[in-house]
Amino acid sequence: MRPATSGPTLTRPAEPHGNYHLGRADVATMEDYVEKVLAVPAQFTVPHNILGTPALTLPLAMHSTGLPIGIQLGAALEQAMPWAGLVPPLHVSR
Repeated sequence: MRPATSGPTLTRPAEPHGNYHLGRADVATMEDYVEKVLAVPAQFTVPHNILGTPALTLPLAMHSTGLPIGIQLGAALEQAMPWAGLVPPLHVSR
């Protein structure tokens, strides 16, 4: 199954910088971090991160808080593949 062509990046408006870190009092283990910090807001991005599927998040609009609202592009980027066949001048294959 292919990832959705596009969709929201987060399930809610972005939070201020600094909310996602391992030093939080409510985070004791990495499992806690995923469950307590990332599970709700990042439920659309975690599958791409785990599976390694192509995804790109771009700002689409601004929320009233002044933080961006993003849209995630996956399959559209994979289908376009503008990089297919390109090899940089300095590459291990050369």
